[in-house]
Amino acid sequence: MDELRTRIGIEGPATTLPPVTQDQIARYCYAVDDLNPLYLDDGVAAAGPYGQVVAPPLFSAVPSFPPASLSELRPDGLPSSEADPLRPPIPGAQTRLTGASFIFTRPIRVGDVLTSRSHFADVYQREGRSGSMVFTVKETRLTDQEGSPVSTERVTTAAILNPKMDTGTGSFAVDLRAGERAESIGLPPAHSPSLNFVTAGMTLPEITRRITSVQVFLYGAQKRNSHLIHHDENHARKEGLPGRVAQGDLLADLLCQVATRWAGPDGILRSFTYEARGPGFIGEEIHHSGVVTRRWVEANTGLVELRLRSEGTDGRLCVQGTAVVEFAMARERPQA
Repeated sequence: MDELRTRIGIEGPATTLPPVTQDQIARYCYAVDDLNPLYLDDGVAAAGPYGQVVAPPLFSAVPSFPPASLSELRPDGLPSSEADPLRPPIPGAQTRLTGASFIFTRPIRVGDVLTSRSHFADVYQREGRSGSMVFTVKETRLTDQEGSPVSTERVTTAAILNPKMDTGTGSFAVDLRAGERAESIGLPPAHSPSLNFVTAGMTLPEITRRITSVQVFLYGAQKRNSHLIHHDENHARKEGLPGRVAQGDLLADLLCQVATRWAGPDGILRSFTYEARGPGFIGEEIHHSGVVTRRWVEANTGLVELRLRSEGTDGRLCVQGTAVVEFAMARERPQA
């Protein structure tokens, strides 16, 4: 731990990416099944709050995963510390994503030239059900071609030092149909809620999704996530899991969509935070829900805080989080 603490503050190299394309945005949207026309339809987006196609909020996390060659990947499929200098070398440890927080300054637009800069923000150790764990926090800031901030992301990852190998089914005896064809939930509502009727305790429309191997593969390709617990049944069991699991950040994106679908075209997601609390298995139906916890007004802007939750078919908590959505009290739409 003393050695790891000396790494706090270390920065990785600044990476400037090629201009964002509409094709990149579409590929991400299809991987997470977010068919919002503000992200995919030029005509609808031109009349929307941004005046053009933008990326969904969590697309901002894509640049924080640097590419790695085959020789730079560990046997479990994750990048080695040589490929990612902000990933501390902890031999023999298993790695799990445990959560992240996002602050969105502005949406990502087609043509943006983004620069990603990450630093090693924190490290701490705790005991958990899986064994002794070292948690590391990486913060990534995105800026645009003018040097203006776009988003800030803080990702927490756990390295399990002495994993307890328990492959028993236990509470994970759920109905899995991993080979089924994926089904889209379709377009979001065309209108935003009226702030006059938004009150604490209001529930958001629930969303149920079945996680398929195809979606996990497509999402892994977008995020450059080749961790074998998502793709190889034998390796997942080797790491003490009853079966292959969906990426925690995929479940987080699906949960985030509860907020963005409810907010509609006039709502702007300002922040999103989530904790990965339990696995979501490939072939399992995951139920995503939300509730309004607070509403207030600042500078002619309506702000709504949401509490979000994802559960497996057996009621197991998979992901929980919060979001803040902004609604302008009187927004002028740009001309098409």
